[in-house]
This record gives sequence, structure tokens and C-alpha cells, in this order.
Amino acid sequence: MNVYFSRQLSKSMISFLIISILSVSATWAQAEAKQDHSPKAVSDTGIYRAVNTKAEFPSDWQKYLKESLKFPKQFREDSVAIRVIIEFIIEKDGSLSRPRALRSEGHINGVQVAAEQLKPFAEEAIRVILMAPKWQPALNNGITVRSYFTLPIKFRTD
Repeated sequence: MNVYFSRQLSKSMISFLIISILSVSATWAQAEAKQDHSPKAVSDTGIYRAVNTKAEFPSDWQKYLKESLKFPKQFREDSVAIRVIIEFIIEKDGSLSRPRALRSEGHINGVQVAAEQLKPFAEEAIRVILMAPKWQPALNNGITVRSYFTLPIKFRTD
């Protein structure tokens, strides 16, 4: 084989290899570009404590509480100032789940009472949370997410 032919063959093979590599690279780049890497494509089942946009009750929360809360029967004749701190989860569809009383405190007839004695108030607060209409769910980076929500519910006689 002559040297000239051998060099031409080597140059042709190198050119062919370079063109092949560039072609494969371009194909990979196109396939990569077609994949959706946006956060919206990710399924998120976590529950957030901090979000960009907090969940919101769709109307007047205080009005809802005033219409829905019922004083426990055994305390209807007493002077009451009770606060129950409730935590619950607002699901992606706006429904509420897993309510729990974090803390209960207050006075009945001017006397501070133990949290155990306030259990009927905590139970009523949980009942009202479970009956609540759907909320506007929280958003994190533009994606609807599950979120924790904590709020006080007050029972008071005037």
C-alpha cells in the first residue's frame, strides 16, 4: 500500500469519526431538550411548613368560626376565655386533614385551668376544622403543595 493512499484513508477515517461523534452528540442534545425538567413535572408528596404562598380560607374565617363553634355543654353557664392552638394539613385539593390540638390554655370563671380540663374545647376546635370548606392550597415555586397550618381558636363568653 502506498503512503499517499494510507494517509488519505486515515484522514477519511478521522473525518468520518468526527462527523459520527458530532451527529451522536446532536442527537443526544435533542433528546435531552425534549425532556421536561421543570419542577412541575415532579410529583411532590411532602408536607411543607414554609411556602412561597400560604394557604388561605376562601371567605371570612372569623365568621365561619362564629357560626360553627359550639360551646361544650358543661361550660355554657361559665365565664370562659380559652385558646386552643390547632395544627392541621391543607391538602393539594384544599381539603383539611390530621388536625390536632398543640396546646390549650385559658380561664374558666377567672381561674386558670389545666389543659386536661380543656379537652372538650380542643375536641370542638378539631370538629370545626374537619367540617371546614376547602381552602385555597399553598403554593411553592408556583406548584400546589401540601402544607401545615397552625392557628388559634378562641372560645370566649362576654
